[in-house]
Amino acid sequence: DGSFTSPNLSWDSNGNLIAKNANLSGEITATKGSIAGWTIISDKMYTTGSGKYTGIGKYGSAYAFWAGATSNDNGNSAVFKVGHTGKLTATDVDITGIVTATSGKIGRYDITETYLMTNSGSNASGIGGDQAFWAGAEDSNSAPFRVGYDGSVYCGSFSSENSALKLTLNNGYLTITDKADGTTAF
Repeated sequence: DGSFTSPNLSWDSNGNLIAKNANLSGEITATKGSIAGWTIISDKMYTTGSGKYTGIGKYGSAYAFWAGATSNDNGNSAVFKVGHTGKLTATDVDITGIVTATSGKIGRYDITETYLMTNSGSNASGIGGDQAFWAGAEDSNSAPFRVGYDGSVYCGSFSSENSALKLTLNNGYLTITDKADGTTAF
């Protein structure tokens, strides 16, 4: 029947090989089975534990590799996954070291090559670029409120008050008004 059996090597009539301490060379192809706790199927290898799946997919499957999936779904439900083009998608991530980004978003702020900015027009505010931070315009140098990298502050208008005094800064003029009698100090 073509089978063979010895203490360290055997095969059956169907071609199933069993070997101990085998050293194989050349091409090995597997479309199903398991290796080191990983399940092999035609387009991926995956393992599972604690209800989470980790896997590696061949080109044409959803993701190149993934971890934290809630099912054996080619990484679609994974909290960490990398596509075949290298795009990384991850949630609940701690990253240390240098992170460089020249586009995208951080919260509601748009990332550019030199600054972060949110909103537009007179509602815009930002961090970086020509000013340390600014508000009230898209151009940091013409914003009605801006703070330079040297700590200098420009404020087009400002108003603050408490129960006794009202402080107003408008077009470079400072006015302090006594709220009790309406007199102006400056």
